[in-house]
Amino acid sequence: MALILSYKLAPRALSFEASTYVSFNGSKDQKARYNVAYGQYRSKVGGFDPHTQTVTPLTFDDAFDTYYYLDSLTGAVEAGLVDDEKWPSQLFASKSDLENFLAELDTYDQQWRITDRWYQALGLLGGFDDQGEGYVSCSAMSDEIWRHAVEDLSAFSKPATPKAVPKKAATKKAPAKKKTKTA
Repeated sequence: MALILSYKLAPRALSFEASTYVSFNGSKDQKARYNVAYGQYRSKVGGFDPHTQTVTPLTFDDAFDTYYYLDSLTGAVEAGLVDDEKWPSQLFASKSDLENFLAELDTYDQQWRITDRWYQALGLLGGFDDQGEGYVSCSAMSDEIWRHAVEDLSAFSKPATPKAVPKKAATKKAPAKKKTKTA
């Protein structure tokens, strides 16, 4: 009988880092090709840019793998760029994009697992990061993130175009002059 070899914990890298997807041979060329592919995702649907340390709100597209969204959210949270009250509009282009992401997250663990880094970031967004063992299903996490986000969804109610602004608000530039009474 042989002992299992000891190991050091190596957390899963995010897809824009030197991840397992590109590190099996460690070539710089392969890493560069992967970073270009990740950049193409970002140019199509937004997300976290690790080079500029900026976030473009995500547009949900089910043609893209869910891990891209999870990695992008995690990168932004880990970089300290996310405001705990404005995060829905910082991270998602619209309320429906957030809803579609959470619907996808709801069933994600039926086939895949949530990594520790993803769990930590989702916990900070959903307000369940200090709950001890925490939630065990993606469905419960999705529900809690939605409950936490509802308070901050007013950020999505901003008018899309200047035409949607009521005339009074759009034309109000200076306080109105007071009329004086004449006796």
